[in-house]
Amino acid sequence: QDNAALLAVTCNNLGCYYKKVGKYHGALSYLRRALKMEMELKADEVTVASTHLNICAILSKLEKHDKAVQHALSALQLMSKTASRQDHN
Repeated sequence: QDNAALLAVTCNNLGCYYKKVGKYHGALSYLRRALKMEMELKADEVTVASTHLNICAILSKLEKHDKAVQHALSALQLMSKTASRQDHN
């Protein structure tokens, strides 16, 4: 499981690198892999929300705004859960 978590972080980092150098399709591929692994690993909400926002930014660059909004809303939903849990503690 440690290796899987490390691989998820690595995919996320590679996605961010490819985004920075303008290779959006490569970035999307790595970030989708990262998201899939994070979901399987049940990673914390902040991590998953961050990946959703990275995917959102790339989809927006590719002018796939409908899909981008879906990822933004997923991130918002995850962060709302986190915030409400903190309010109850």
